[in-house]
Amino acid sequence: MNFSPRTGIACLLRNKRIKITQELIRSILHLEGIHLYTTKTIPHIEEYNPVEACCRVTRKHFEVAVCLSTNQLILPCRVLHNIIAHIIVLRKGHLDEVNHYDIFLLDSIIRGRKLDFSYIMILHMNCVLSGTRAKALPYGMILTKNFQHIEVPIRDSVALLPKATDTIKTITLKRKIFKEDGNGWQSPRILMMSRDPLPYHSRVKKWM
Repeated sequence: MNFSPRTGIACLLRNKRIKITQELIRSILHLEGIHLYTTKTIPHIEEYNPVEACCRVTRKHFEVAVCLSTNQLILPCRVLHNIIAHIIVLRKGHLDEVNHYDIFLLDSIIRGRKLDFSYIMILHMNCVLSGTRAKALPYGMILTKNFQHIEVPIRDSVALLPKATDTIKTITLKRKIFKEDGNGWQSPRILMMSRDPLPYHSRVKKWM
């Protein structure tokens, strides 16, 4: 998988080479607006004041622009921030931190400032791909529409179901609060519901 700001993201999917560009996403989703994306720095455009934005989303006074936490946001902005973290700029882990770009997005939604989502998507996908633990592209719900547009045969995909021979590591079972007895690993919830021996499908094969 390769990325270039001009050509977008190019990859091989089901033996078909595809290219996801900003123009392609914009044409499919009919998007337009300001081109701005940043991960660590304060966004700078003419009609945006980062200090006023901090005050607007918290209804508190600030002398300088700072990163916030979700408990500092007013209730409507908390809901909007949750939407931003799950749909616009997807991320993993805790969502308590509200960075400078999150504040910019919140301020843009409140003030009706139009942003080009296709530009945000492409740059954010590149940010994900450049990470050390990147495994898959975000925006799966939108990428599917892009694949259909360029006629990638995704309906014939075969689901990978777990096999009886698949193993689970001991540490994973312990995190899920499974307990080990002489016959293997068992769910404590099932043990509390019945004293009878567990059926075969309720047991997890011990990892060797």
